[in-house]
Amino acid sequence: MALVAALERGMDQVVIVGAGFDTRAYRIPGIDRARVFEIDLPRLQERKLKAIDALFEARLPMVEYLSVDFETQDLADALRSHGMDFSRPAFFVWEGVTQYLRATAVG
Repeated sequence: MALVAALERGMDQVVIVGAGFDTRAYRIPGIDRARVFEIDLPRLQERKLKAIDALFEARLPMVEYLSVDFETQDLADALRSHGMDFSRPAFFVWEGVTQYLRATAVG
């Protein structure tokens, strides 16, 4: 898997766009050494956080949960405001998002 290989090479920033109920932060070997930014719509992020809080004693300390509406908010601004370091590389996981957006939000 490309993410595991990147983490093994020292990648320390992971961005999961359209995270939904993704569980990579809980199950990928080595991801606990990275800062993970999970991004989704506010209503979906709220549902996920409620589920996490119900299932676990505490949220993972290396995960930042960002609520972003791609139609009205800038992804880079949201990441920057939550501490992403744009001077260093990051691994992006972006699955199943663009088909829900208008072309102007994607391009």
